[in-house]
Amino acid sequence: MSPDASPVAASDQPLSSPHFPVGHSGSLIDRFCLDDLATPHGGRFDIWLLAQANIGDQMSRILIIGVGGIGGTVAGHLAEVGADVTAVTTNSQIHAAILEHGFRLTEGGEQRSVQGTISLGIPRGEIFDTIILATQPPSVEDAARGALEHLADDGNMVCLQNGLCEYRIADLVGSTRVIGGIVAWGGSMPQPGVYERTAPGGFTLGRIGALPDDRVRDDAIRELGTILEAVGPVSYTTNLAGARWSKLAINCVISSMGTIGGERLGRLVRVRRYRRLGLE
Repeated sequence: MSPDASPVAASDQPLSSPHFPVGHSGSLIDRFCLDDLATPHGGRFDIWLLAQANIGDQMSRILIIGVGGIGGTVAGHLAEVGADVTAVTTNSQIHAAILEHGFRLTEGGEQRSVQGTISLGIPRGEIFDTIILATQPPSVEDAARGALEHLADDGNMVCLQNGLCEYRIADLVGSTRVIGGIVAWGGSMPQPGVYERTAPGGFTLGRIGALPDDRVRDDAIRELGTILEAVGPVSYTTNLAGARWSKLAINCVISSMGTIGGERLGRLVRVRRYRRLGLE
């Protein structure tokens, strides 16, 4: 049930630094370590160069529905590297805050502002190659129904929720147009338009009912993974159901301990006795 390794060249060892989570290509980081420069979008030039080297000429149109702790963090990071991304909210306070200040991303105690496209509702007549559903699970079907007319004929919907939302969205759009995205990091929105990474990590991507060789043939997942590398390392699985159930089991343990202890996930898992308690 373990996900496949991230598609990094064998000669490029995963490297960790305050600016690049584990899993990014070390050689690219070494070449483009330019922390003091900024992109036209307000982000760091080193991350922008890394993303451009990975994405190349690919430029899919991306719609993100929901800009809470997860959706807003993803939208801000993708905007930072110059992706064609539009974020949608129904909350007027969040909309106004991002319009005025941009996506304010907080990592490692430092905050930066990234300008990006935010819309109060899906823009009329717009078509997108990828629609990322980042709403709460009870709202995911309504979000998908409202966005379906905006999805390109060969486009995909991506579920970032915890749980088994892919099956519910597959009933609306078909299983071949649904990608599951397991989020292995923590994020929160302490105030409108302000996003804080509360735990490091990346994504695991897959489809329901995938076959063993789909990880090679599925170009749409690979393209999405390349773009999401701007947020964190990406791995791939042909056993999405198994990976989902594993994440749910972990959430049941960690969320219960967090509720009882009043601590965030990142602080809990750094303490050995708490990890041990969860395993037992």
